[in-house]
Amino acid sequence: MSGKKNKVLKYAVIMLIGVLMNQGSNMLASALNLPAWLDTGGTAFASIALEPAAGIIVGFVNNFYLSIVYNDIGTIIYFASSAAVAVICGICMRDKQGRVKIKNAAKTMLLVFVVTTIISSGITIIRSGGAGLSNNWEIYFYNMATDAGVPGVLSCVIATGAIKVVDVIGSALLVALALFVTPKSLKNEVYLED
Repeated sequence: MSGKKNKVLKYAVIMLIGVLMNQGSNMLASALNLPAWLDTGGTAFASIALEPAAGIIVGFVNNFYLSIVYNDIGTIIYFASSAAVAVICGICMRDKQGRVKIKNAAKTMLLVFVVTTIISSGITIIRSGGAGLSNNWEIYFYNMATDAGVPGVLSCVIATGAIKVVDVIGSALLVALALFVTPKSLKNEVYLED
C-alpha cells in the first residue's frame, strides 16, 4: 500500500476511534449519572495522535450527532468547545519538535478547563440566559449556587465549571489509556516522554 493510502487509512482509523470514544464515554457518563459529559476525550485523542485538524473533525462529527440525538440542531454550536479542545490538546501537549510531552498534561488540562468552561457557559448564557442546563449535576450545582445567592449567569458558569473539572480529568485518563494501547503505526510520530 502506498504512503498516501496508509496515511488516509491511519487517519480514518484514529478518527473513527475518536468518534467512538466520544460517543461511548458520553453514553457511559449519562447511564451512570456521572457529573461529567465525557464527550471530548476522543477529540483530544485524535488531536494528539494525529493533529488538531483531525480532532476538529472528530469534534464536529460528535456534536452533529449529539444535536440529532437531542433533537436540537442548536446544540451544534457547542462544537466551539470541541474545537477548542482539539486545538489546545494538539498544540499544548507537544514540544517544539512536535513530540508529545507528558509533563505538558497538567497545563493543557488547566487550559482546556478554563477555555471550555468559558465557551460552554457562554453559549448556554446566550442561548437561554444561563438556565438551559442539560445535565442533572449541572442543574444541581446551578441550584446550589443560586440558593447561596449567586446571580443566575454566574451560577451557570459555576455549574458548568464544576462539571468540567470531572470532565477534563476523566477525559485525560481516557486519552492516556487510548494513547497507551494504540499501536505506534497509527500515530503521527507521537513520542510520550517525561
